[in-house]
Amino acid sequence: MKNAVEKTRSVVYKNAMLISIVLFAVFTIFNAPIFFTKTSLLNLASQAAVFGIVSVGMMMEMITGVSDISVGAGVYLSGALGVRTFLATGSIPMAVLVAVVAGIAGSSLTGLCVSYFGMPDMVAGMSVQFVLRGLGDLVIGADAVVNLSDEAFQWFGQGKILGISVPVFVMLIMFVIGIFLLHYTRFGRYVYAVGDNRDALRASGVNDKHIQMLCYAFTGFCVGIAGFFYVARIGGATYGIGDGLEFNCIAACAVGGVNIAGGAGSMPGALLGVIVIAAINQLLRLFNVSALLYKLVWGVVVIVSVGFGILRRYQFYYEKIRRTAKKEEELSKTA
Repeated sequence: MKNAVEKTRSVVYKNAMLISIVLFAVFTIFNAPIFFTKTSLLNLASQAAVFGIVSVGMMMEMITGVSDISVGAGVYLSGALGVRTFLATGSIPMAVLVAVVAGIAGSSLTGLCVSYFGMPDMVAGMSVQFVLRGLGDLVIGADAVVNLSDEAFQWFGQGKILGISVPVFVMLIMFVIGIFLLHYTRFGRYVYAVGDNRDALRASGVNDKHIQMLCYAFTGFCVGIAGFFYVARIGGATYGIGDGLEFNCIAACAVGGVNIAGGAGSMPGALLGVIVIAAINQLLRLFNVSALLYKLVWGVVVIVSVGFGILRRYQFYYEKIRRTAKKEEELSKTA
């Protein structure tokens, strides 16, 4: 009986997040079957695309043990600059370039403060967040709203390929790039090592600060891409766009199984997390939940997700201790 209880506990602790996702899916099937219609799922994918793109970079950062809460402001500034650049030049490639450069610059500033100046990531992210939002407000100016009626520009956010919106394809491409970098390159191994055993990485001659800085820069690249497609989807830029996007990204990574302390996580898991967070957001609208409760919901989601991760790590550690004790007992008997 005791062994059965321990085995059940082990399965539950190790797969708590997966079990909760399955229960969430079952609940949705019975209480909101309209959610699984083609139109609803395509709409869900479109809404998830922007923060999904940013989540690719955020996942890399979190694996190294840090996060960047300035990404929402980065999307704001990148999008606003992209719109202004297009209005000034009429060039979409130039608008994309400016948006990407702005995104890289913003996240790299946060990375510089964290990796080389030793600032706590939350303090650095909050400080840079105010800087980027202030710059975004200056770019938009007194207009408050900068509209774009150019169909070619809007196609990047509203157009469809094979019935699927363009930003969704871009999100999937970014995840493929993330999977390749994180799981099939030496750089990816270094990223895990920064979060798991930084001292060992330093001892091997690898500059851990440089690796973490590259993660911030890659996140900035994702931010710039997301900013461009965001303003293309809504047809312009306005005050406050991207507000709260960072919490969606952090929640998606947490649900996807990233270790908040660093050293563990995967891109496929992050993609699953993006889908779950987008689904929760969609269900909140379907059930007409007050917008005032949204932040409360995201806070609970992050706390529960991190708690499940702690349970999982606890179970693996507990089993490791038991295996070690069992081996020592066997050795003492044979001695």
